[in-house]
Amino acid sequence: ATGIQLIDTIHEKLLTSVELTGIWEKKLRDIERHNYDAATFINELKTQVSKIVTDVLHDTSGRSVAYDS
Repeated sequence: ATGIQLIDTIHEKLLTSVELTGIWEKKLRDIERHNYDAATFINELKTQVSKIVTDVLHDTSGRSVAYDS
């Protein structure tokens, strides 16, 4: 239930798309072939995750994500 609430709160539709999986898979293959820098890929992921977390924390839609520890 928490995962569904979180997905509903995330405005970044690319995150929930198959397109993103394809992009990541291509970059990982390029890293394997030494055509793309692994550190760049990791930094891109960090930037994307930080933006998504910031967007969720500042969501004003009134939705909430319940967290059970």
